[in-house]
Amino acid sequence: MLNTGFNHINEQISSCVSELLMLYDCVILPGFGALIGNYQPSRLHPVTHLVQAPSKQLVYNRNLIKDDGLLTGTYSNKFGVDFSASRQIVESYVLHLKQAIQEGEKINLRSVGSFFNNVEGITVFQGDGASNLLAESYGLAPVQLSLIVREPIPERRPQPVFVNREAIVAAPKPIRQWRKIALRVAPVFLLASLLTINSVIPSENRVHFSDFSFGQVFSASPETALQGMTVQSLPAVRKAKITLPAENTFSAESANIYLVAGCYSSADNANGMVDYLNEKGFEAALLDITPGGLYRVVYGSYPDITAASEELTQIKKGFNEEAWMLVK
Repeated sequence: MLNTGFNHINEQISSCVSELLMLYDCVILPGFGALIGNYQPSRLHPVTHLVQAPSKQLVYNRNLIKDDGLLTGTYSNKFGVDFSASRQIVESYVLHLKQAIQEGEKINLRSVGSFFNNVEGITVFQGDGASNLLAESYGLAPVQLSLIVREPIPERRPQPVFVNREAIVAAPKPIRQWRKIALRVAPVFLLASLLTINSVIPSENRVHFSDFSFGQVFSASPETALQGMTVQSLPAVRKAKITLPAENTFSAESANIYLVAGCYSSADNANGMVDYLNEKGFEAALLDITPGGLYRVVYGSYPDITAASEELTQIKKGFNEEAWMLVK
């Protein structure tokens, strides 16, 4: 059981230690150990959402026991005793402190923390979480944060408007005046165009007005103005005749499917490649000149895609992997 004299000295030592920890990072209790302060940044408690200011976290080192005179000198100056008497008071305090802890007491240093023995009989220190001994954070109180709860905004969809429980249907837009005029004058422009065409083509190919039935071209309704005009017969469209190459003849220029060996910027190189491929058994030829000015050399031409594809596969396997098919 602690006596009144020890409690009084403990209050005095506690005030000295707390003041020293505000100025220094290490305070030694001679013959007992040292309290070391480590910087701890600001932190947020995950449950209470309380923001703590930066502080000094205290740890106990039982190996630092040599008196450096810091605590003794502070006690001497604070309470007006000489240095020798102050040293004796501190040494006596440490002896009573060890004895009380060994007897199972928990010694509290105000604004600093508590010393006690754990279940293994080892002296440990527990800091006072309510006191902040970091000088830069002096006077800063914890800040309580309020969580922001965001509720999803319901999607708003436009509702249909009903009249007498029936959906409103937009009325059809009337035909504009200019459309009516255009439908009425269209037959006039058509007749003028036919007269112009007939004046420049031979008589045997002209379009005769007897081939048309104008009926109700100029009827009252503009929408049906063109329905009465029907074409009975028109000259057939003349198609250009395509001359096909003679049977059993082959030339690279007349073929439509080719296998390209490469494109060359020099005519000499292209002709050399043609000679080389002919020596290898191909019916090579110089096909044309590309828009970029390159001479295109082909292995030959093929009657259909199937034959060309089979030949291209064989060429890529053992001769030229960059060969490709051209269809003109």
